[in-house]
Amino acid sequence: MMTTVDILERALAACDRLRTDPRVLHAEITGSVRRGQAEVGDLDLLLVTRDPWSFERGELPTGEVRRREAPPADTQRTADVFIATPETYGAVLAFSTGPRLINRRLRERAAQRGFLYDFRSAAHGDFPEVRAERGPFIALYGPDSHVVPTPTEEAFFKLLGVPCVPPPFRAWLAEKLRC
Repeated sequence: MMTTVDILERALAACDRLRTDPRVLHAEITGSVRRGQAEVGDLDLLLVTRDPWSFERGELPTGEVRRREAPPADTQRTADVFIATPETYGAVLAFSTGPRLINRRLRERAAQRGFLYDFRSAAHGDFPEVRAERGPFIALYGPDSHVVPTPTEEAFFKLLGVPCVPPPFRAWLAEKLRC
């Protein structure tokens, strides 16, 4: 664990590097840093692109930012990079912000409303692997298996009939949504 303050400079630098890639429309810090936690276990970044497949193949800008890889023991920890398109941004932002319990509750709520909030998260040691189960990327899918546009986090929460509370209150929201 490290403090948010300790990781913030590295997070900002990583976002700056990602933004230099012409495929990246937007990059931001998510996860426990976005939730305002005093201590964080890792760095989570979200990038928005119109070309998600190139990033899915592992082609990230050079530097210390990597995706789902355990860092060598003698280097700094790497970041988990979540990829969204403008159409899936809200769903991916909510997922990458977490925490895990709210993601499970939102998946349950999506199912109740006839949607699939598609993600799979499996831990491999200290490094989680996150991949969608049905589609190629994390997204909200309708009954016809097509992506339901969630251009904002607010739009995503509204589709699920859930209040969009600020990230520091997501754990509280998860408890309120207990089925």
